[in-house]
Amino acid sequence: MALKISQKALFIFLSIVAAHLFPVIQADANSGPFEVRRLNKNVILLYRSHKYEQAIPIARKAMRLMDQVKKPSPVLFIQTLNNLAELKRKTGDFVTAETLFLRSLRVSVQSLGKTHSSVPVICNNLALLYENFGKFTEAEALYQRSLKIREKKFGADHPKVITLVHKLAALVKKRNQQNM
Repeated sequence: MALKISQKALFIFLSIVAAHLFPVIQADANSGPFEVRRLNKNVILLYRSHKYEQAIPIARKAMRLMDQVKKPSPVLFIQTLNNLAELKRKTGDFVTAETLFLRSLRVSVQSLGKTHSSVPVICNNLALLYENFGKFTEAEALYQRSLKIREKKFGADHPKVITLVHKLAALVKKRNQQNM
């Protein structure tokens, strides 16, 4: 014999079950990697809108959450570090930015390997920071490192490689002008 339940009774039952389950679902959604990804997306949107000061507290929160995750995804951890480092660079906190970029590079190489796609990105960001500092030798070495990885991965004619060659040429020109 089939049990007949009215739609109204079913709705009430499901509402009660959902009310008891929702806090659990919400707690899971607002913790760990899911929340870090959401925060990183917000940081990127603010960064693209040049709202660096507004993005920094959100990036810090994402970093604190990453530090609480038991087995963090290296890619997510590196992205979170890079986001905060780039915001610090944009707001003129070069010392903190350098520390964060170096940590990001170290984690990337240790966790993902010397030629992972995150390495040239971090190298470029750190090179740009060093270029802002006038540390042209360090910046050039990082651009060269990034160029080697990208040339190997994409080939010499790829736009990412060509862009790097132009950055490197501009850096060398800048350095030579200062040495005159």
